Amino acid sequence: MINDKLLLEAFEAGQSKYAIAKRSGVSQSTVGRWMRGDLSGGIRLDTAEALARALGYRLVLAPISGTDGGKRVD
Repeated sequence: MINDKLLLEAFEAGQSKYAIAKRSGVSQSTVGRWMRGDLSGGIRLDTAEALARALGYRLVLAPISGTDGGKRVD
């Protein structure tokens, strides 16, 4: 889900892999593989965070509506 949203934003913004790599600090080869969908296992969280920042977003951990947000209930 996060990966798909970030890819959509990258393509809609028309940004080159070079520009995204430069702003994110992620290597051009990794950005290229990500944009081609060649990262079968997905991307690491730190990479997703860097890409999101480069595209003007931030990743936020928020509880799903109607849940306790993962709090332990004894």
